[in-house]
Amino acid sequence: MSAWRPLSIGVLAIVSAACTPLLLQQPDEPLEHTYLLEWNGDEPAPSIVASGPVLLVSPVLAAPGYDGSDMAYMRHPHELEYFAKHRWVDAPARMLDPLLVRAAAQSGLFRSVVTAGSGARVDMRLESRLMQLVQRCSLQPSELRLVLRVTLIDVPNARIIAWSFVGYECDPTVSCGTRTATGYTDASGRTPVSKYGSTFLYDPSWVGNTRTIQSGGYGSQVMLHDIGQQPVHWFDDDDYAENSTDLSDSELSPDGRRVASVRGYGSNTQVFTYDVTGNA
Repeated sequence: MSAWRPLSIGVLAIVSAACTPLLLQQPDEPLEHTYLLEWNGDEPAPSIVASGPVLLVSPVLAAPGYDGSDMAYMRHPHELEYFAKHRWVDAPARMLDPLLVRAAAQSGLFRSVVTAGSGARVDMRLESRLMQLVQRCSLQPSELRLVLRVTLIDVPNARIIAWSFVGYECDPTVSCGTRTATGYTDASGRTPVSKYGSTFLYDPSWVGNTRTIQSGGYGSQVMLHDIGQQPVHWFDDDDYAENSTDLSDSELSPDGRRVASVRGYGSNTQVFTYDVTGNA
């Protein structure tokens, strides 16, 4: 099952006034402010799975324009500019490295999580590329945009298991909230959203070539989505359980006779299977 969760990253706030020309360096104002990308969440101990795969987290690469410590902003489409008095402490891609390692170690999916140069024999490799980290000043209020491309590779068989674009946008003057979206693209390259449509759901898995199962939390735990149509509710945990919880990351067996779902959270997480009547 695909259970990789989007990484929760807190970016220290940059006031919205940073988008004004007053930020440009003045000769009599040499003061420079530096900022970090930091973990925004609890600090639980790494969750180890004795029978799980070993994951190698490769160093994060960066797209041109985002490979240094300069802090980028955008007032006009496709035109990057850089703040004169505001910088990252280090290149953002390097600051993302330990955050991805920590998120993977705490996911409960892997026997071990290692980094490049460890010499360990690994089963999977996570490759990431920072596509954007920019403050978009054309919006009011301005928004901070972070986009990562992540690819999970089966190392022994040298094949891609899954890939995704993960993006966050928020008003930099407030705490960042996130909303997950799922879209479709041709295998040969990125496809406009208008071609196949999208949803505000997550954890997609294919049912044939034109339908997916997706999750959406309370009231939308197991949803069916036909490409180009609106999602349709299938079932929730409280349809059968007295002490209900959440279901997510559901997948249908190839013969269509059973569906498996992740049920619950933390130490109470289980995988449940259900018999299917009719056609999913």
